[in-house]
Formats: sequence, structure tokens, C-alpha cells
Amino acid sequence: MTRTDEQVAVDMESAHIRCTPDGTWHFSVEDKASGIAGEWTHTGNGFPMWYGKETPQTYVPHSISYGYIWAGKVEGTLTIQGKEVTIRGADQRERYYAVDACPAEVGAWHAWMWFHFDELSGNLDEMKLSKHKDMALYLNEEKRYVQAGDFRIDHHDWAYNPTTGTFVPSRYVVTTETEAGVLEFTGSAVGSHAASSVGESPDSPTILLDWPRVEGTFTHSDRRRQTLTNGLGGTLIRQWKPYPDLLVGGAQFQPLDVPRV
Repeated sequence: MTRTDEQVAVDMESAHIRCTPDGTWHFSVEDKASGIAGEWTHTGNGFPMWYGKETPQTYVPHSISYGYIWAGKVEGTLTIQGKEVTIRGADQRERYYAVDACPAEVGAWHAWMWFHFDELSGNLDEMKLSKHKDMALYLNEEKRYVQAGDFRIDHHDWAYNPTTGTFVPSRYVVTTETEAGVLEFTGSAVGSHAASSVGESPDSPTILLDWPRVEGTFTHSDRRRQTLTNGLGGTLIRQWKPYPDLLVGGAQFQPLDVPRV
């Protein structure tokens, strides 16, 4: 990694990243064996969702981290076997520092999601067992950045994921309440990507879900209701393997106080 007043650069064998002061990240990736390459720029919308910014966030004494995740726009090109196509959409980026990246024991169920509409964007992060909840919301028209509020994530339409040997929710219904207003949206996954080990059932499955379409509304504090457009999003989930059925407690099976299949 190299750092100057103009940028921070990370160079690897097949990937290069440039972080510039204007809030954009520039990526270039190439897989020569497959003939696939890409170049794109991620521009964060408004401001990111920080966690542990002032002091590192401590889940348990040995699990300490800080950083941000930031929803925004993506533009660039993808080249496959010599054919170039234009990329234009939305995604999130993350900068993550950790003394020990071991949040599984405090997570039980961990949802780490992003969403991007024409009118607003944001991120939500929740660990059920430790009760850690972080959020950020940016309203484009008002140029208003909100980091305080409460939210509820409901899981629906559970489906079996053979890669991790667990059930995962395929439809999410989210309500976020802030002083700026109430955000309500629904996202449905089209597939999953196992971020933990593949080919065996991991002790703490970590899975990425993509939402190709997110539909929602925002009710402003003045009661003006706004239908949100061009929604995209997704989430990373981390779960204890027995979830959502039972946890073992002594000689007894104790039902979890969480949404059911």
C-alpha cells in the first residue's frame, strides 16, 4: 500500500485500488486465465455508516473492530473474452480494521445490509445476541445525514442453502425510524454466495445475499410520503448453525426468541 496527499493505493497481482480525497474508489481487476477484466469507480453517496469511529467497537474483549460501509453509485466497464460492456448501478464498499475478526459468538444472528434509491441510501448493522445496532441514512434532496434512530428487520420465506447447510431468509421487510422520518422497504434475494468455507458446513456460516430490486417508501417528519425508485441492495448475514430452530441449553433444547420459518 502507498499513500500520498492525492490518494491511497493498494496494488496486488490481479487487482488495483485507488482511494481519492473526493470520496471515490477506483478499481481494476483482471483474471488472465478466464479472459475477464473490469474497471469501475464507486462513488459514495453522502456519508458512510461508521462504527467504532472515535473508539474501536468492542463486542467482547478479544473482538474489536472499527471502520465504515458506504452505499453509492458504480460506473465502469467489464470485459469478457474481448467483449466490453458498460457497468452502471449501485453497490457498497467497506473499510474494516480489526484486532480480532471473531464476531460469531456475539452475533448469533448478524445482518449487515446496504440499500440505494434515487432519493436516499444507507446501511444497517445488527447483531441479535450482543444487541449491537448501527445505522446511517442519507437523504439526497435535503442533503441530510442521519446516524441515530431505530430499525426492525423481519425475515420471511426461508429457504434451505445447501452450501452452508442452513436455512436463510429470502425476503426481508425493514422499518427504520429516525427524526427525519420513517423508511420502509422490502428486498428479495435471487441467490446466495457463501463467504465462509465452501464444501462443508461451517460452524459460523457467513453468506452474501443480493437484492436485484428493493421497493420502499419514506414518510418524512412532516408526514409527506415518498415512493422510492430504482432500489438496489443486499446483505451479509452471519448465523449460528442451529439458527433458526433451536439452541442447546444444558440438557434441554430452548427455542430462540427470534423469527421462525
